[in-house]
Amino acid sequence: MGPSEEAHSSERVHYSRSGTITIPQEEPMLVNPTDWRRIRRNVEELGEPLTEKATTWAATALGAMIACALGLVSLLITEDELAAAVIVGFALATGFSLIFAVCFFLVGRTEKRRQRVSVDAVCDDMDDVAGAQDAPGPSATRG
Repeated sequence: MGPSEEAHSSERVHYSRSGTITIPQEEPMLVNPTDWRRIRRNVEELGEPLTEKATTWAATALGAMIACALGLVSLLITEDELAAAVIVGFALATGFSLIFAVCFFLVGRTEKRRQRVSVDAVCDDMDDVAGAQDAPGPSATRG
């Protein structure tokens, strides 16, 4: 509807000017540039515990897989009847350990990428804030 059509419309909106709108004003927070650079450096070096735990568990599962595989090989070499009964258990333990190791490595890698994206986004925001603080504007007060 254009402006000329609005004037001819049968529906009209009425409002009063008696109300007031209050917009909260934020007090500026001044940060020393060296403190800001230190905070940014600390954010860049953040490590997420899940990434470290996933890598630890993956290494543990890989170690268990290697131990089970060595046990399986030694059982296959011997021609004992008892060894034949245990071979299936060692084969299953080897397989499950390998599956867990691969899953934990994938989780760790995915989380590391996600964490890197988050840290980069925070650093970009910090750079934007630092750039806005450096740019003189009409409301900028410097003492």
